[in-house]
Amino acid sequence: MTQINLLPWREKARKKLKINLGILFAMGISVTLFIIIIFHLLLSGLINRENARGDFLQTAVNERSALYQAEKAKKKKQDAMELELSFLYNLRSSSYHDVQLLNQLTTLVPATIVLDQVAKTGHKIVIVGRTQAELEITLFMKNITQSKYFNQPVLTRISQTPDKIGASRIFELQVEQKGEGS
Repeated sequence: MTQINLLPWREKARKKLKINLGILFAMGISVTLFIIIIFHLLLSGLINRENARGDFLQTAVNERSALYQAEKAKKKKQDAMELELSFLYNLRSSSYHDVQLLNQLTTLVPATIVLDQVAKTGHKIVIVGRTQAELEITLFMKNITQSKYFNQPVLTRISQTPDKIGASRIFELQVEQKGEGS
């Protein structure tokens, strides 16, 4: 049997509804894609701005780091120079005190005593010498005791050795300086 379409307007309405739904679906997808693209562009712009800000901050940190390294090198160089100046000053001061020590010894040593060795370690001084008589050693020790520059001397060794001229006495004295500033 053949079918007769009794209501042709329904089929037209159905086709129109299908077309409208297709258009609505296409419009929904296009609006969604448009929103996604806009959101993507917005986020991409924010990311680029933050990356540029990060690059700027990194550049500033690198510049400060370079300045810090330069200041650190300058400080290290200055410390080395100060250490060298301190060494030179101490050397000058030490040399002055050594010259003062030798000047004092020349005034204190009797003419008959020969000094073979004078060793200084800090404030302690070891004097090794020789003479013909023990009386000269006693006089030398008395002169040291009366000096403002030295503390009480200690005779650590005295020995007698035969010499071509006669018997020679070798002695060793330990004495301490009273102070570097006097």
